[in-house]
Amino acid sequence: MEYIKHFAQNTILSEDCDIHPEGILSFLMDIEQMTWRQFCFIEGFSRNRRKEIEIKGIRTSDVNGKLRLRDVEKLVSLKYLSAKRETFYFSSDLLVTSDIGIRSIGGELANLMDLKSIPNDEIARAFGPGMIKLAEKWIE
Repeated sequence: MEYIKHFAQNTILSEDCDIHPEGILSFLMDIEQMTWRQFCFIEGFSRNRRKEIEIKGIRTSDVNGKLRLRDVEKLVSLKYLSAKRETFYFSSDLLVTSDIGIRSIGGELANLMDLKSIPNDEIARAFGPGMIKLAEKWIE
């Protein structure tokens, strides 16, 4: 995966890296257990913070939705995302994302892995159909 390659280039292969070996190992242990959708969520919330996209919510109504919810819960527990409430808020079949945001460590991981190169349609697929707005158009 090219994103792991970017991580290695920006950490263990870089003389300018200021992350201690323990920190790099911690990142690698987290990366090893992450799904592609979780990487898309990290980058999606990063783009939302930068106002490059708008997130309407996360679809949770079907099996894929239950997996999406589990992926978000995992990222919150790993401290890559933050949630303002102890429990998530739902509106119909959508997980409301206005209380969920990227933490600085999540942004750092996104930079180290060059997740900004993930195409918008991949980010949109992670959140579910019609959940991402880019340039005034909802992405299916």
